[in-house]
Amino acid sequence: MHFKPTAPRLWLTMSLLFLSSLLLAQQKRVTGRILGEDGRPVAGATVTVKGTTSSTITSEDGNFAFTVPATATTLVV
Repeated sequence: MHFKPTAPRLWLTMSLLFLSSLLLAQQKRVTGRILGEDGRPVAGATVTVKGTTSSTITSEDGNFAFTVPATATTLVV
């Protein structure tokens, strides 16, 4: 069975690729490190984008990284 790209299939494929790139452009990667008042890393802290359910937990060395909406302006720890 041969696959022969037709104009409608090609148009659909290009449209889906374009839309997926738009969706990816609406997010950004955020990284950081949470330190306590004593300057030591805080393990297991929850980092959340304010007003959303997008969150992550810090590693043993206090580091975190996650993808957030591009409109995100505030993180809550």
